[in-house]
Amino acid sequence: MNVKNALAISVLAAVAALSAKEYRGVVIIRPENPTLSEEFAVKELQYHLEKATGKIVPVLPEAMSDEGGSRFYVGNVSALTNAGCRYADFAAEERLVKGVDGDVY
Repeated sequence: MNVKNALAISVLAAVAALSAKEYRGVVIIRPENPTLSEEFAVKELQYHLEKATGKIVPVLPEAMSDEGGSRFYVGNVSALTNAGCRYADFAAEERLVKGVDGDVY
């Protein structure tokens, strides 16, 4: 799967998850020390979510994940356990998009 297709699927998953909760805003949660790939993914996701919603989408480090409404987690964050998985279990280039209680992992 190429990056554009993965990003399109991610945005659709975010919109679906956000519709499950009353809109209180959305934030993107990144790791405390993101890799270059994670930082790129965060910026791309932020751009597309802002285009889709017409709202400013803040990016916060994982330590501040309680600050927003619905959360869109990107990369190697400890919150992945809430989605029932571990980052270390993914193969290279493997991705997961999963909605749990209005958040997207």
